[in-house]
Amino acid sequence: MEQKNADELKARSRAAFDAQAETYDAGMQGDHARGLYRIVAGEVARACGGIDSPRVLDLGCGYGWHCMYAADHGAASVLG
Repeated sequence: MEQKNADELKARSRAAFDAQAETYDAGMQGDHARGLYRIVAGEVARACGGIDSPRVLDLGCGYGWHCMYAADHGAASVLG
């Protein structure tokens, strides 16, 4: 990817996250979040399948939902 395109994508991503930051925690129980988290949790579980007691690093963990999910589902250690 060209630097100009990478910078534009980074700026758009930052703007999208910044727009949600003020209400992020307040919206964690909303319909969108519930639907999204089920999908992400399923993908994480699939990716970790067959790994005994995986260690989890959750970058951009926000509310910490995925960290709690990983800890509750057998992760040996969780950092987020």
